[in-house]
Amino acid sequence: MDLGIKFQIMLFELSSSIFWLSFIELTFFFTSFVLFLTAPKMMPSIWLHALHIPRAVIGGLLVWKMPNTHEMLAECPIPQNEKIPLEEITKYAVKGVQKSLQKFSASGARLLIAYVLVTSLCVLLDVIDFFIGVARFSTQFYDGTYGAICILVISSIFITLDLYYYVWVVAQSLKLPSAFKKSVVLATFGIFS
Repeated sequence: MDLGIKFQIMLFELSSSIFWLSFIELTFFFTSFVLFLTAPKMMPSIWLHALHIPRAVIGGLLVWKMPNTHEMLAECPIPQNEKIPLEEITKYAVKGVQKSLQKFSASGARLLIAYVLVTSLCVLLDVIDFFIGVARFSTQFYDGTYGAICILVISSIFITLDLYYYVWVVAQSLKLPSAFKKSVVLATFGIFS
């Protein structure tokens, strides 16, 4: 029962985290683009963050495809008119979760893998842009520091958004028994087995 509750909480947190990350990414990219329009010659590297748009779209699709708790419960093959001992309910709940995850893995595993791959690419490009901003402070390539400061702040926020997903996965794995850690981490990266 405890494990079932933990998995339910994890699913809710995963869905909620991806939803809010996607919303924040789209909003922040739009805000960054407005800053870019104020001084386009000072911030050409803003386009390194353009992959956050498809990442947010993939995240939105993932949230839409993820099973809800009531859908997982509907998959439980519990007989309607029979008295079932408490020990037996766990068996039915596990079957329901397995069935629900099989459905999700068929429709959402590729999206989850794409989300992880795009996130990894975003981390790389955001770190590159961060160091571009750092380098601008030590050169006379651009007039003023407005563009360099904007790039540093923008890339720092995007790096934080990127790494949040990976940190969340590690934090969730710490809450689970060691027998489930590897499977759950792989599932959060789109590898269901």
